[in-house]
Amino acid sequence: MRWLFRRRSQFPPGGTHDPRPRPLRIRRAFAMSPDGPVPVTILTGFLGAGKTTLLNGLLRHPAFDKTAVLINELGAVGLDHLLVQPAVGEDVMLMEGGCICCTFRDEVGLALLPLLPRIRAGEVRRVVIETTGLADPAPLVFSLIGSGEAASAFRLDGIVAVLDAVNGADQLEREYECAQQAAMADRIVISKVDLAGAAGRAELEERLMRLNRSATCHSADEVLADPGLILSAGLYDAGAGRIDTHRWLRQRPLRCEPTDGPASPHDSGIASYSFTQAEPIDWPDFANRLENFVSAHGDNLLRLKGILNLSGEARPCVIHGVKHYFYPPSLLPGWPQADARSSRIVVLARDLSEARIRDELGLKVLANEAG
Repeated sequence: MRWLFRRRSQFPPGGTHDPRPRPLRIRRAFAMSPDGPVPVTILTGFLGAGKTTLLNGLLRHPAFDKTAVLINELGAVGLDHLLVQPAVGEDVMLMEGGCICCTFRDEVGLALLPLLPRIRAGEVRRVVIETTGLADPAPLVFSLIGSGEAASAFRLDGIVAVLDAVNGADQLEREYECAQQAAMADRIVISKVDLAGAAGRAELEERLMRLNRSATCHSADEVLADPGLILSAGLYDAGAGRIDTHRWLRQRPLRCEPTDGPASPHDSGIASYSFTQAEPIDWPDFANRLENFVSAHGDNLLRLKGILNLSGEARPCVIHGVKHYFYPPSLLPGWPQADARSSRIVVLARDLSEARIRDELGLKVLANEAG
């Protein structure tokens, strides 16, 4: 597990280290941009889903004014950038020759660094990274939450996955990369709805709901009419100007009761779970458990996010990670008024049961929902 804060060896039982997460730190990035860290949207989706078409439409909308685009392609000669308007220049950068989430993880930060002078000048306010159709978003998320100047200047605004309404259901069943992208997404955009019809869209949305209950689904036409549907998908709601834990941890209710049986072959063994615990959590014990859990199951841990009520701490603690990569645990200024002082954890995982997650993390759950 790649903690970007403290490893458990740094605060052994009875040691002198303060075991608690630090207050949320975002002030360093304020020097980069007058509006704080620049939001980065990761645009992913399986081959032929329509990412470039969607991106072209979004770039014409005023909401995407002052947006820089980073495009990655497989192969020695990149072509997709020729389809994006404007073409490669100051606002569209091309990385070719490998998958951005594998070969070029370290280069992502380097590719973003040239934007810093334009960010300081107020010329760039948003970044979109379009990945290849076979990309795993997890290492790319790590490149945005690591250390260094780039990490302090940018923040992950959300992962947006594009699925084809005609072929999406079949791809979710047959292609693990497609299911993984959809499971990790904060927002899902369904393309080619006009070809699949209302029934085709409804069938795909039902399957997506079982795969990822945290994400909201919209058609490409809906998103092009209102790009705000896919923006501010992280913990911070830029539109409202506040931290919104309810929206960040929301889980859509299932239309039918979950079962304890084996996962459907249509969902690639991926399921979402929500845990609520009223009893305060002991941070050193939980940190040890979480590190052991991620070490054992990180490859199958598509996403984990939560708000923790820690013993002896008045402020809520935020945890957030994908696979083996985790943000530094951070303390929010205070509990939102609408929030009861209880811990809430949402887990998206593959081939992991609700009981196993609960037991290995040591959760004393009052209520949980599995899907």
